[in-house]
Amino acid sequence: MQCRQCGTEIADKAIICYKCGTATAVPGARPPGRAGASTRRAVPAWIWALAVAVVLAAVWWRFR
Repeated sequence: MQCRQCGTEIADKAIICYKCGTATAVPGARPPGRAGASTRRAVPAWIWALAVAVVLAAVWWRFR
């Protein structure tokens, strides 16, 4: 594709022109991605297990 500002040939997936810096898409528009994909990542199970273990150890230490 070509930059609409300076005419430089740029990649089809480019977000900005590498030569003049002009945006290739409407500001605020998101690039295509997986449908329904969440932007947050799930917390791994081992972190939850560690958190529960720490809380249980603290409760045990407090009431022993």
